[in-house]
Amino acid sequence: MKKATCTLAAAVLLTSFALAGCSGKDGGNNGNAAASPQSSQSSTATSDASASTSSSPAADNTDPLGKYDPPIKLTAVNTLIAGNAKFLPGESPSNNIWIKTYAEELGIDVNVLWGSDSVDKLTLMVASGDLPDLFALPGDSPMFDQLVDQGQLEDLTDVYDKYASPLVKDLMTRDGGRTLEGSKRNGKIYSIPRWHDPIDASLVLWVREDWRTKLGLPEPKTMDDIKAIATAFATQDPDGNKKADTTGLYVSGDGTEPDGYYNLDPVFYGFHAYPNSWVEDASGKLVYGKAQADVMKSALKLLQEMYKDKLIPKDFALKKGEQLEEDTAQGKYGLIYGEYYFPDYPLRSLKQADPKADWKAYSIVSADAEPAMMPVPGLEILNRFVAKKGTAHPEAIIKMLNLATEKLYGPNADYAKYNIDAATNRSIWKYTVVQQLLPRQEDNKYVNINKALETKDTSSLTTIEKDAYDKVVDYMNNGTIDNWPFFAMYGPGGSIRHHLEYEKEGRLLYDKFTGTPTPAMTEYKDALDVRFNDVMVKIIMGASVDDYDKYVEEWYKQGGQKMTDEANAWYAENKK
Repeated sequence: MKKATCTLAAAVLLTSFALAGCSGKDGGNNGNAAASPQSSQSSTATSDASASTSSSPAADNTDPLGKYDPPIKLTAVNTLIAGNAKFLPGESPSNNIWIKTYAEELGIDVNVLWGSDSVDKLTLMVASGDLPDLFALPGDSPMFDQLVDQGQLEDLTDVYDKYASPLVKDLMTRDGGRTLEGSKRNGKIYSIPRWHDPIDASLVLWVREDWRTKLGLPEPKTMDDIKAIATAFATQDPDGNKKADTTGLYVSGDGTEPDGYYNLDPVFYGFHAYPNSWVEDASGKLVYGKAQADVMKSALKLLQEMYKDKLIPKDFALKKGEQLEEDTAQGKYGLIYGEYYFPDYPLRSLKQADPKADWKAYSIVSADAEPAMMPVPGLEILNRFVAKKGTAHPEAIIKMLNLATEKLYGPNADYAKYNIDAATNRSIWKYTVVQQLLPRQEDNKYVNINKALETKDTSSLTTIEKDAYDKVVDYMNNGTIDNWPFFAMYGPGGSIRHHLEYEKEGRLLYDKFTGTPTPAMTEYKDALDVRFNDVMVKIIMGASVDDYDKYVEEWYKQGGQKMTDEANAWYAENKK
């Protein structure tokens, strides 16, 4: 996800899309990812020790949480450890609450050789061929297909079918099975995908609702409405300080990058342009959204007009994501596109500075009568948990996944012990060696909380839902500022409702390409996206909109055509 560091969002949102979005941008491993003293042992030596227990009767026990007796050993690398995965004194990647729980409840002695999200370190490990029993690859890494092709990964199909708990199988198929099927190679499961439902990343328009009502402006229903609201916010002194110091639509330099944190993508969606998606053209072939110059140029023309009219910050191209919280606290803009958790970060900063300020989320809008669609990425796989070919107990990996799922999301889940320790700001969930996120957690939480608000019956709420419910009620009754983010997300009319509306109204646009990035994508996509950023900024600031036609020509010549050919070759083979 994105460019900024989530603060309370991590604690508020469990391991939902917001937390997952932050996990890859934590800013390193805080010096806590050094290997434990045990990691001087080679993975081969430990695997040999593991093999000596392979005759354990427990290996035939299909109880999803059955304990090995005698215990077994396996080696692992934990690539979830980064950023705020802090350890208490004496703890390490191989000595913490999760490692102890594996041993105590499953009889699995896990030796974590090292913990870090360093792709370079992982790449060197894979290249050396000295693989641990269990490790995780980045979801978009070509190393996964390479290892499958080289026969270095264990086929997990049978052990998944036999040992996965009902809850694990439920979570894995809550997207209709798209992700699990997309994770297979040759019809077999070679990885356990750690994924989040990409609907969680659906964007909304956040509006300074106090400004809108003060100026008597309509709710935004069209792109013309958005431009009119932005104009009023920039010219009619909505903050009442008699200074021309407010603007309309906020965007930072980061926001013009692909998947930028404060991005302009919904403006393109309003013109039916989907710059980061593979879509079908009239002939049924795949085309990348950025290559559709006609609809892209319509959106760029509007953005250029808004910049000329000072409805976008003059220095937007120089702003970075980390400046947003300060800019927000100063109350100098009134519109921003973002995700459902924006009340926690960054909008909270203004509410704390000015309790009378108010933000409300609205659906993205269209420039015409055709509804704007919300793109959904093909597959949102964050990590792929894999097992080394020949590991003695591949079923142990599934049992560890079962245990993590129960501890994190089951009926007796212990949030403070196994998930987030708010007192020390520790993301304890990162100590897990294999885990899954909870798809549609926030959507379900929103529905359940609002049902409880209507009925006054909280008996069916989970512990986490009840905590959020209490905070929503407290804000509604007492106006406690610290609980405003909960109200703005989960309360009546909260931001999460738009996820449900996009789905109900048939406004979700699923990416047609759901494969692993092709060789051409790996080689060219990043550079082409950087070039797109440069061209877009120049056009917004006054260059000819027709310059975009030249960019599309360059795009095809500099790798885009190869990307398109490979995407269509995949599509021809996998289209259903």
